[in-house]
Amino acid sequence: MGYSPKDKSPRYQGTSFQEALSFPVANGIPDRGIKPSVCKFFDVREEFSEVDGKTIAHLFPVTKQGKITGFIRRDLTRPKKDAYSTIGDVTVEHDLLGQHVAPTARKIFIVEGVYDYLSAFQALMFSDYNLQRRREGKDMIKPAVVSITLGTANAAEQINNNSGFINKYQEKVTAFDNDSATDKEAKDGIVKGQDAVQEVSLLIPDLKNVLLTKNDPNEFIKTGLDEDARELNSQLVFNAMPYQPDNIISGCVGIDEIMTPLKQGFYVPCLPRTSELIHGFRPEEMTIVLAPPGVGKTTVCKEIGFALVTGGARVGHVFLEEPLKKTQQSYIAMDNGVFLPKFRADPSILTRQQVQSSIDKLIDNGRTMWMKHFGSLAGESLMQKFMWMHMKGMEYIILDHISMVFSGQQSKNERKDIDMLLTELAAFAVATGVHPIVVSHVKRVNKMQKRDKEGNVVYPYWDEVTEDMARGSGAFEQTASNIISIEPERLETKERGRIRTVVLKNREWSWLGKGDLLTLNPHTGRLITLDEEY
Repeated sequence: MGYSPKDKSPRYQGTSFQEALSFPVANGIPDRGIKPSVCKFFDVREEFSEVDGKTIAHLFPVTKQGKITGFIRRDLTRPKKDAYSTIGDVTVEHDLLGQHVAPTARKIFIVEGVYDYLSAFQALMFSDYNLQRRREGKDMIKPAVVSITLGTANAAEQINNNSGFINKYQEKVTAFDNDSATDKEAKDGIVKGQDAVQEVSLLIPDLKNVLLTKNDPNEFIKTGLDEDARELNSQLVFNAMPYQPDNIISGCVGIDEIMTPLKQGFYVPCLPRTSELIHGFRPEEMTIVLAPPGVGKTTVCKEIGFALVTGGARVGHVFLEEPLKKTQQSYIAMDNGVFLPKFRADPSILTRQQVQSSIDKLIDNGRTMWMKHFGSLAGESLMQKFMWMHMKGMEYIILDHISMVFSGQQSKNERKDIDMLLTELAAFAVATGVHPIVVSHVKRVNKMQKRDKEGNVVYPYWDEVTEDMARGSGAFEQTASNIISIEPERLETKERGRIRTVVLKNREWSWLGKGDLLTLNPHTGRLITLDEEY
């Protein structure tokens, strides 16, 4: 379609939104083969020249929650690359084109162009089957056809923004243009039809795709030939296949690939020994953090996240046990060396300038994303959010914690649900290069209690965590690249003791064992690495 991203959308200055609303519905689009009834159904307008009365533009309505807020304007007097602009309120957060009139159906077709959604609708609506129904006095069955509003570069974002609407349909079919960007175009950020399908497929796992024999649906319709319209209908209905990227190769991946070393992992300063054992947190891997409740797993994860962000990494945050406000306050407190509870109780212990400086550095820096949520959510919804964070460039995503994903849901088999989610997360890591850091509670701990001759417990002792203790599933051991446990020290006084990390799984390097000994600085709330033997 040739539209720019939403923050660079060319806006047409010659016509106001109210003026555009007064334009008449197009009496068909003859040179595109579009019938008047199709233009009427989708409320497509046309603009006339004040000089000679000829049609100079087509206007396609853009809606938000079903209400028209703007138009895509196709200027017929300009070449295609300069022909598109917007009138009124038009962003990727709006509905898909045609969404406001899409009927309830089993199947929805998604295309990428303004003339394409009219063409696909026309071919499906005026099929031989529907025409026979009309001759028999029966209602014709209206197909559900929509289009991306602002071009293929924004396809995934708009699909994600309208996932609730898309998921109402049992079968989702894309029929984007049958082209792909060249290597040079891809490096320049250009996304063409089949490239966009691949991005959309990450958001719609059960997506079907039609590879048309012509470049786009309108190529069939604009000929005006009935047989071409029938062919488009046939391809849309019968050629939709489950989407699978072309990732099967014959032979070697290439000597350059073979000779490429592992990417350097990120070493977390407060976990030097742990980082050394696993050679850092690397792309395409998934790390599981196991810990009993109340040990400080969230504190450890925030230290990891803080180190990643300050180290220049792009990090997504999904902390399900606390409000987003608290998570972001944690980073600000860490950055300023103040104890989080004190800062939350009295934010004035920091100046507004100090807080804003930390916000700019850690939160509003273009390298972090945050999920505003508290409580459970569906595993499918979580994966969509992870996919979206990946598309926005996140390199690491911290999930604290996985049991909360299913908490409160009517799951018939939580173990199976967690198994499936972990499998999806592991595949997601390999496919995208994103490193998920996933926290899980353990269902029990081994209390390594020493006893004296009288049978009294000898303090202190450690609660030992093993890799098979993860709550609800055995898939943790199978899917994770790294498993790190956090173990608490138990004191006779019942006060909080030290904690330690232990590497329980290390798929790449195989080095296991004791990681780091840590204690909490009571004044700053930061973790301090101890050099003591334990």
